[in-house]
Amino acid sequence: MLPAKNLSPRQLSALTALALAVPVSAGIYVYEKNWQVAIVSLTLIFIGSYALIYFTLERFIYRKIKLIYKFIYQTKATKKEEVYYKYILPQKSIEEVTEDVEAWAEEHKQEMEVLKQNEQFRKEFLQNLSHEFKTPVFAIQGYVESLLGGGMNNPEINKRFL
Repeated sequence: MLPAKNLSPRQLSALTALALAVPVSAGIYVYEKNWQVAIVSLTLIFIGSYALIYFTLERFIYRKIKLIYKFIYQTKATKKEEVYYKYILPQKSIEEVTEDVEAWAEEHKQEMEVLKQNEQFRKEFLQNLSHEFKTPVFAIQGYVESLLGGGMNNPEINKRFL
């Protein structure tokens, strides 16, 4: 049974190479009936498959994860922090990178929620401001129309409006 913790690329490569080498070597032993050939084949198959699997994991998968992590880290780190983390601290494992990416995603999600709330507040503020400007303007417009519509000649309306 595999451990509950996530495996490193080396551990995963070794387990996969072992799972590949043992049955193949057992088949060779059944066919050849020679322990020496079986042990040599076990060793060669294990070393070859370990190197191939580890190279594949490191080259194609682990590097892609590192690129994603590097992109996320560069968006939130200063140059001094980048140098410190790149050259002084040891390289992070996949678990640590996973935790960092999850923390970054949570921060990003919270920032998006705050931005949405701010946008909603801005919209409401502009609507209220527009309403507050329009109300007196329409009232003044009504007074002016009343005066121009004949209210200037009527002393009672003229006195009441002015």
